[in-house]
Amino acid sequence: MTHTTLQAVFALAAAALSLGVAIYGFALAPRHVVHRIFAVVMACLALMQLGTGLNTQLMYGEHLRLLASAALPGLALLLSVCFARFNPREHVRAWQWAIPIALAVPLGLAMLQPMHAPLNWAGYGFYLLTLCSIH
Repeated sequence: MTHTTLQAVFALAAAALSLGVAIYGFALAPRHVVHRIFAVVMACLALMQLGTGLNTQLMYGEHLRLLASAALPGLALLLSVCFARFNPREHVRAWQWAIPIALAVPLGLAMLQPMHAPLNWAGYGFYLLTLCSIH
């Protein structure tokens, strides 16, 4: 088994496990908003790993991974604002401007990146934004 094939197998296994956790989290309590958000975050992580696995086989894998990783900051912020709260809507209302910005800016930068081209200013901006968000 070659290195790229092994990497693809591990990435696809991670995608399947993430999707399984997303389905389990949603099935546990489908009416709770936190479980829905958690399922979306885990599905986004599954798409990232699927993109990593497909990257060794197809060129679309890198773009899928980029889009999925761009959606994660806003979704993770939404999950952290809602998690372990008695009334999550009240807390989301307090963050009503930060959450859409955290979703729109990285996704906008990722969508401006051409699919089959090396990183342009939008790709560099997205990765710079990602690096700045790491504490």
